Amino acid sequence: MLKRYLDRFKELELREKILVLFVFSIPFERIPSLDVGGITLKLSLFLGIALILTSLKDIRLNVNKLFDKKFLLLPALLLIYSLISILWAQDSSTWIKANLNLGFVVAIFYSLSLSSKKNLQLILNTIFVSTLVVIGFGFFQWFGDLVGLPASLTGIREQYDAIRLGLPRMHSVLLEPLYFSLFLLLPLGLSLADKKNELFKNFYFRLGFISLIYLSILLSLARGAIVA
Repeated sequence: MLKRYLDRFKELELREKILVLFVFSIPFERIPSLDVGGITLKLSLFLGIALILTSLKDIRLNVNKLFDKKFLLLPALLLIYSLISILWAQDSSTWIKANLNLGFVVAIFYSLSLSSKKNLQLILNTIFVSTLVVIGFGFFQWFGDLVGLPASLTGIREQYDAIRLGLPRMHSVLLEPLYFSLFLLLPLGLSLADKKNELFKNFYFRLGFISLIYLSILLSLARGAIVA
């Protein structure tokens, strides 16, 4: 199954490969990352920029599509939200940074909209693969902190370790346990809804995958995600 996934990935064009890598990198918010001048440089940022740059040609060729009503809805809503948020902005630099992030989201949205439907299943499977990697590290983090491994190995933040709380709170490669758990709601929903996926033809694999997600959410102790 993994071999088929890798073979399919090798067949993709450069832009499509970058897209798949970008989707894989989405949950990697804190590890790996680099703080420069108050800005967190994440793996998804570099891959997102590469995706936008490699999509420029297709964007020019599909300019009429981009001005279709359904594609204008998201940027229009974000623009309205941004203009309204000026009223409550206490720091102009923070407001500018937030709007740069919004602009990045819109650019990524347009780049994704150009993707072929034939790659949809590969992208969905990439989310599942990324989820397994993130959960795997999360369990290493949780058990590692429990047995006393240093935070330099487990990546756990001080406020979530076993010394402070008695039991560690799993947050894996993300900044907060809540962020980690809310991310897991995406693959949870997809695994329940995607009835035709080859990955889930085996009932026990699907059950195991869903169980891992539920257990990870519970170990994060994120009440909001648990309720969700």
